[in-house]
Amino acid sequence: HELSLYNSALTWTTIKAQMYLGKGNTTPSLIGYWRLDEGHGNISEDRARSRNMRLASSSSWYMENENISLALDNTKYASIPMGNLSMNNLDSYLVEMWALVDKDSKSGKLISLDDGKVLDIVLDNGNLDLVADSITYPTNTAINDSQWHHVALNVMKGSGGKAASLLVDGVAVISNLESSKVPALAGAQLHLGMDMKGAIDEVRLWKSTNTQDAIVNRMYYRMDGSKT
Repeated sequence: HELSLYNSALTWTTIKAQMYLGKGNTTPSLIGYWRLDEGHGNISEDRARSRNMRLASSSSWYMENENISLALDNTKYASIPMGNLSMNNLDSYLVEMWALVDKDSKSGKLISLDDGKVLDIVLDNGNLDLVADSITYPTNTAINDSQWHHVALNVMKGSGGKAASLLVDGVAVISNLESSKVPALAGAQLHLGMDMKGAIDEVRLWKSTNTQDAIVNRMYYRMDGSKT
């Protein structure tokens, strides 16, 4: 974890001072920096010189951490107050999370804006559907298999047309949807996990333009609130 390579010797004082600090391409004498925090695939990104490390296999990762998620029991759910976000119809946004849906959950709402049909991601017989302004866009993609799945709704406003997509595990199950057909992320409450049994984790809201590649590249990263 956190492998660093320098082209000069460092004093013990400098080593201790930098031991817990993040590094980058402006760190003096640093010629290689692999955080090894991807958690998937067989490539680790070099944050210093873009000389990426190739691992022996995609199963080389060792994750020693305690993961805590929000349990859902069909009666309880989470809500995010949206009033302080100041979103409008011109703002691009991304809603993403990890979701584990129990095999017995055939219906429910993964996300619901103000508990209406304004903007919902719902389960219909286990399949994900996007509901926007009371219009349903089916995916025929089931996630009620008691396994973790990454779900992301990416809406790019003002981009000249078809720029809304729904991704499951990094794959677009809805794409080329005109962003004008998807409402703004504006309302009183964003509800998560309504009428579902399972768990959700790593819920993130972004007020920014995101590409599919960017979503895939960071979906295994843990965020600390400093990312923009």
